[in-house]
Amino acid sequence: MKNNILQKNEIYNRQFAVLIFFSALIFKLSRLPRLVSVTIGNMVLMVELVLCIIDILLFILIYYYISINGFELSQKNCPIALKILLVLLLIIFTGKFILYYSSGATFIISSLFRSIAPYIIIVTFILPIFYLAYKGIVSIARTAEIFFILVIALLFFDYTFLHGEMDFDRLKPLFTMSVGDFTVNMNSFGLWIGDLLPFLFIKMKKHKFPYVALAVPVTYGFIILNIIISIAIFGGALFLIENILVIIPTFNEFASTLGKLEWAGLIPWFIMIVIYLSCLLWGCFEIGEFLFRKRTVFAGIYVGAIIIFLLSVKSMQYVINMATTQFVSIAFWCGNSILPLALLLVAIISKRKNEKQKIMPEKENAPILLNAPGKHEVTSSEIQEKNSVNSTTIVLPAPSNHGGEK
Repeated sequence: MKNNILQKNEIYNRQFAVLIFFSALIFKLSRLPRLVSVTIGNMVLMVELVLCIIDILLFILIYYYISINGFELSQKNCPIALKILLVLLLIIFTGKFILYYSSGATFIISSLFRSIAPYIIIVTFILPIFYLAYKGIVSIARTAEIFFILVIALLFFDYTFLHGEMDFDRLKPLFTMSVGDFTVNMNSFGLWIGDLLPFLFIKMKKHKFPYVALAVPVTYGFIILNIIISIAIFGGALFLIENILVIIPTFNEFASTLGKLEWAGLIPWFIMIVIYLSCLLWGCFEIGEFLFRKRTVFAGIYVGAIIIFLLSVKSMQYVINMATTQFVSIAFWCGNSILPLALLLVAIISKRKNEKQKIMPEKENAPILLNAPGKHEVTSSEIQEKNSVNSTTIVLPAPSNHGGEK
């Protein structure tokens, strides 16, 4: 039975633009600035800038892969190579999901529910994510589109009435170490690239308005703007800020009137993290369905194994710390950058094979031109001879009667 994933994963490009905004934004502003500040000090802006540029380049590959129906072509013409790459991609997605989920659950426990046992948060937090992922990317996209207006309204409120003491001299100097040392330290942040890779399996319904082309610069521009504002406000104390999206609303002009406004940052943060983790888990389900055919069975076993793993570790902070270890980070660098390129190359090869297969039947069915100028003149006897050869049938002898008739 042919497994055509793209037929059920078709979304509008305006919905894709919303998913890009949520997915690219959420984890680059949640924990990453603090980790960078702790690791290499006053280089947060440069690290974020490099990661955003790499993400944009990867998105170009992803968008081209989607536009040529790369998954469908590879499935038809290079299925073995596709399966090998998807197994590797499933490993990367699994690692990403576990680390990102641990980061989100840890923040929920430390900020909102300190008196509740961690295992309760681990189990309950995954329920909406699992539900959306199992329902599919169409349901995720519709949900994101519904909540997008609320997210934008709250972010507009948070940043329009921002009243913090900003000193942009804190951005200087941009480089506090050599390029070589900076490159070596960048090895610790491989997890935070390739956040848009789950969208390799979608198919877009295009509008006349270029929503996706607008979403990419707006999203990454907003990320850089957030980092600039955060450094201008907190300076060297940025390593104390666990979540920029949640702490920024506390500097709102209305905070003195309305009280502490962390909720104005928590709501957008929670919506975006659920949507993105759903997309990531959905990508795992799509790969599992393609490889093992049984989506429901795979989804249940897969999520159950993740929950058991998270409940069995000493602490989720231990899992989060694994993200910046040398081996894990380099594995993410390689997986997030090489795998989409390899998938695109397989898709291009498959596309050429597909084009050749279309050309061959056309040549075989092309009419023979009789007495074409400059060619050998075909006589009627030659045509009759060719037809007689083509119509020759092999007559098998009738089975002999060895006994004979008496």
